[in-house]
Amino acid sequence: MKEKKNLTLIIITIAVVLAAIAGATFAYFAAQVGDGTDSQIDAVSGTTDSLMFEVGDPFSIDANQENFAKGEPNLQDRTTATARLVANNTTNKATATYYVYLDISTNGLIYTKEGEEPELVVSIKDPDGNYLTALPGFTGKTTDIDIYQDETRQQIEQSGVKGFDITGTTGVIPIALNYQIEVTDEDLDHTKEQTWEIVLTLINFPEDEQNDNTGKSVEAKVIIQKDKMKEKAYHETCEAGTLACEIAKKQGTELGSGYLYYHDPDNTLAGGYGAADGSYRYAGNE
Repeated sequence: MKEKKNLTLIIITIAVVLAAIAGATFAYFAAQVGDGTDSQIDAVSGTTDSLMFEVGDPFSIDANQENFAKGEPNLQDRTTATARLVANNTTNKATATYYVYLDISTNGLIYTKEGEEPELVVSIKDPDGNYLTALPGFTGKTTDIDIYQDETRQQIEQSGVKGFDITGTTGVIPIALNYQIEVTDEDLDHTKEQTWEIVLTLINFPEDEQNDNTGKSVEAKVIIQKDKMKEKAYHETCEAGTLACEIAKKQGTELGSGYLYYHDPDNTLAGGYGAADGSYRYAGNE
């Protein structure tokens, strides 16, 4: 009887130890998530896929009398955006998607030549090393440009490189939407990285004066994230001073005997009764 009791105690002890190990194992996997990552956790098996992002410095180009004088090379700034996917240690495979945007906060540069020839352009190299020739929803001009290295200021021939005209443009421009990243058995350390290179170039035309852009600047940054960015309303991005913009900015305020409502896509600002189509509508009082 004493032997049976001892055997029972041993079994119980082993069960407790196993439970503790299992709990510690899951705690370890959960701890790997950390802040600032988009992860998927399987609470049953304790496996995790982790999607992380890293971006370089924001863009900043300032044209002055010295660096943008006639005969000087193009002004240029560049940055990168990287997505890193780490697969779980059970299947060693993972798939995810993400979004990349160019957010231009300040842009005082204007067209100085007849015909509005592009002067500020953005060129983008995808993770495979190919220059993009189209952007999602971009309807502006494109141009063949020469790319300059900042370090040597030596011109590099880039046949077929497309620059997207963003002269005077502000706001958010999509670069990649729902872009896929995948980890396979062949990837080292079960990790996959994808890096985008984005270059802003202010073209200095060799035979033309561009004094109107001297003293002006552009500020921008790249955004890379798991979720699609919510589109800003017209009144948040429109050109101040125009009639349509000034009216739209009065959304939610009383106009005369009624109110101007913005029917946002989430249908929250109109109290749940809006059309949710991004329109602006006037509603008078009874």
